[in-house]
Amino acid sequence: MAGPATSGELTRITAIQVCAQLNVQDALPVIQAAVQNGQTMTVRISAIGALGSLGGAEVIPLLNSVLQGTEERLKLPAQHALNQIENRLQTQAKSS
Repeated sequence: MAGPATSGELTRITAIQVCAQLNVQDALPVIQAAVQNGQTMTVRISAIGALGSLGGAEVIPLLNSVLQGTEERLKLPAQHALNQIENRLQTQAKSS
């Protein structure tokens, strides 16, 4: 349901957020694609937020590219997602 074939924007946003809340790692490729090619700004913002919850070091380059991009509305969510990931990685490193 989080994929591009989903019938509506709200359904896709909800599916992306549910995947993030349930830690569905298999959804990461679909969510990454939504960041880059989401049909609306709200889908893209939702996907960026989900990356903050689900992603690890592997999604940092994508989020950095959003920060370097021209779409100002995506920069704050991307920075927040990066902060979430970095905090999670630091916590994991300390507990290891």
